[in-house]
Amino acid sequence: MNYADGKSAQFTQSFSDWYSPSFNTGESFAVISPYQVHSDGTKSTNGPFNLYAYVFVLDPNRPVQSVTLPDNPEVVVLAATLTRQSLAKQAQVNLSSKFNLAASSITA
Repeated sequence: MNYADGKSAQFTQSFSDWYSPSFNTGESFAVISPYQVHSDGTKSTNGPFNLYAYVFVLDPNRPVQSVTLPDNPEVVVLAATLTRQSLAKQAQVNLSSKFNLAASSITA
């Protein structure tokens, strides 16, 4: 995390793979899908397949200038939410009732 005042902060996180969660610190399930959809449209039904969510709390006194993500093709970031709230103040909201499809996609 690169702040506008020239300071930076590094967050270290272990990541689970699609198939087998490691239950790492700071990790939660974002979506659990019964199958994957491949780039050719076929499905793998030997799931479940997991997408994970991670929370990193920013310094509330510093504006963020930029974010540097890992240079690792094995780590895929699909979305990011930056927050200045402590973990104790955050609440997850279940939106599953608003969606009727749970799947992950693999591209070659």
